[in-house]
Amino acid sequence: MRRLGLTWGLWSAVVLCTIGWAATVGAQPREVTPSETRQVVWQDNAAIIGAGAADPPASQAFQDGTLFWRTDLRWFRYYAAGAWNNVPVFTGGVFTAPLLGPPADNCATTPPYSFTADGTTGLCSTAAGTIVLRTAGTNRVTLLSTGATFTVPILLPDGTATAPALRFASGTYAGVYATAADTMRFVSTRYSYFTDVSQAYAVINGSTGWALGANSSSINPTYQFFGNATQIRMLSGHAFGWSSGSTDALSNALDTILVRDGAANTLAQKNGNADQFARIYGANGGYWERGVNSELLTIAAAASTDTTGNLLPANAVIEAVVVRVTTVIPTAATFTVGEATTAARFATGVAVAQDTTAVGLLHRNPADADAAGPVQTAAAKVRITPNAQPGAATGVVRIEVFFSRFVPPTS
Repeated sequence: MRRLGLTWGLWSAVVLCTIGWAATVGAQPREVTPSETRQVVWQDNAAIIGAGAADPPASQAFQDGTLFWRTDLRWFRYYAAGAWNNVPVFTGGVFTAPLLGPPADNCATTPPYSFTADGTTGLCSTAAGTIVLRTAGTNRVTLLSTGATFTVPILLPDGTATAPALRFASGTYAGVYATAADTMRFVSTRYSYFTDVSQAYAVINGSTGWALGANSSSINPTYQFFGNATQIRMLSGHAFGWSSGSTDALSNALDTILVRDGAANTLAQKNGNADQFARIYGANGGYWERGVNSELLTIAAAASTDTTGNLLPANAVIEAVVVRVTTVIPTAATFTVGEATTAARFATGVAVAQDTTAVGLLHRNPADADAAGPVQTAAAKVRITPNAQPGAATGVVRIEVFFSRFVPPTS
């Protein structure tokens, strides 16, 4: 019995020593050969973990399931059936645990959440409570609890009047959309109320009022219009005008214009060389019209020449008839300005030389009445009568008739 116990004890000791030696050998580190890029690999039974810019050679006979971190690919590789393979990418499902990156600031080099072969593009954080979208090594979008900062343009679809590309959470129609290249519209309740066309126009709202401006070479425009609760103000060289269009003022030329006429307290209605008319209305369509009729008249080689149009309107008071000789009248020395009834009703003795001017006011003389006076009951032409018949029809006179006309009400 004593021998049997001794024998059993010796045998147990040998077995235990063998097991212990085997376990110790299995957990020892080894240095990878130069062909394995000299990365240190730790072997613990079937698990081998290491890192390097190239896969360890399969000739080392790694066990299936061995993991290796490829530093160039930023990807885990696993060994199976004699070859290294990428660990499969997660393509769907739900994570039940958080994916935690390193603490901020982790945007200085490679974002903790990036892409294969593009380690400079991804998601990172510069500080607590801050998320950064980074591309090509540069921070592009920074999100904080107080707002967002963009270092690149925000590109939106064009949108429409009923679905603006930029709108607000509280509604559907208030916002901004593009009608064409470099053209945008602000809309509210489906109606456009301001248009910006190509020239970097601006709108400013504040406690002091609003302003509109434009400058094609700068995003900081010169404000050319200003308004508040009591006034609208504009620069001296600008005009206030209307066009004939009823739907889009931008596509129609102005035909009625009010301007500051070069001096303080001076208002003018003018549109190039077009005759102008202003009306003050009473009840039921009656009005008082003040205006001017003009014509450039070629003087015939005849005793007198009448205008083509009836420059003297009916039911009017003729304020003045002014003339300018634009081309000398041959043969004659002077001429009179009047009409068929009274040849010198407005002016007499006007020289025929080029650039001669005259203001015809003879009809305003209190001694003149009826046909020679200021009242014009029927429409008529203006007549130029030279003191001698011109030898050729080469003379030219510009004639302008200023008048007040009265129109009765329609009912």
